[in-house]
Amino acid sequence: MDRLRAQRWILAGYLVGVSALMLTPIQGPSAAPDQMDKVVHAILIGVLAVLVWRVVPSLRRWRAFVSLAGALAFAGAIELAQGATRYRSPDVYDVVASGLGAVLAVGIALAVQGRRHRRQ
Repeated sequence: MDRLRAQRWILAGYLVGVSALMLTPIQGPSAAPDQMDKVVHAILIGVLAVLVWRVVPSLRRWRAFVSLAGALAFAGAIELAQGATRYRSPDVYDVVASGLGAVLAVGIALAVQGRRHRRQ
């Protein structure tokens, strides 16, 4: 299996796993601090943005945009799906946290890419 195909499978598995995690009913009271879920959203969607970045190498000029748009679309879709359940509720601040995580992750990816190009 070539590298790009393997990365696409990893992305697909990650999407399924994060979807299941974010749509599963929460059992009992949370032991996490109040805003810890925002940090989790930022990390999960940031990782998603980097995974999307890895599977679209041919979109050189649009790579950052596609990564951000895909991650934010997924974050918004998850919040809408949570609103359709009886046991989860959507939160606009989750989308904001997700967006910040995606922007930070893509910013880091751009910096790393720029550093690699300067070395070559």
